[in-house]
Amino acid sequence: MWGRSALQLLGPTCSGSSNAPRSTRFEYTRVVQRTMVGRGSGATQAATSGRERGPGQSHPLPCFERMQSRLLGYRATRTSHNAGFDTDRRPSAPSGKELEMTSAKFAALGTPTQDDYRAGACNIGPAEIARRRQAGHVGLAMTIALFVGLVAIGAPQPVRLLVALPAAGAASGYLQAFLHFCAAFGSLGRYNFGSLGKEQLVTDPVARALDRLTSARIGIAAVAIGAAVGLIAALLPLR
Repeated sequence: MWGRSALQLLGPTCSGSSNAPRSTRFEYTRVVQRTMVGRGSGATQAATSGRERGPGQSHPLPCFERMQSRLLGYRATRTSHNAGFDTDRRPSAPSGKELEMTSAKFAALGTPTQDDYRAGACNIGPAEIARRRQAGHVGLAMTIALFVGLVAIGAPQPVRLLVALPAAGAASGYLQAFLHFCAAFGSLGRYNFGSLGKEQLVTDPVARALDRLTSARIGIAAVAIGAAVGLIAALLPLR
């Protein structure tokens, strides 16, 4: 980009004609490269080129001085433009008050409060959800252990239906964690979005009725899942 822009500044009369001698074109190339990437000032470059030509000698190109001045001016313009861009566009550091406000907003995200309670849809917070998920893990582990034990002792296939009990418990825990709704709290008309053991009472009769309905649905779904798991365990042809 630098080389192309610099060559465009020279114009058609100073673009290195093919009729010029080979040494002249080579000298022209060296001047362009030194002007674009050199770190010295224009005066230093002019003095250096003067020493190369010798005192009192004119350059073979008739437009050499104009070419060099244009290149130096172009370089100075690009440097000042870039410096102004960095100064004007550099983002300013946030103030202490802005950082505090941002931290407070992020701290408030994902922290359930009493206003997060929705009748028949959500009645527990993160701590209670984690407890239900843990109960689901325990029920799943018990289901697998019971099934493996029954198969190992060669229990009859109908006996394997006992696997439905821990499977229903695991399903209940996972469903409550997924729905953010505790079936026991819904039946008792309570909710808790704080730490464990700090339940609060639901006073609205309509909300309590919706909670009981959701609790019944969770119970029915858990029993259905447990029965399906028990039936599959009994039907598997394992000895």
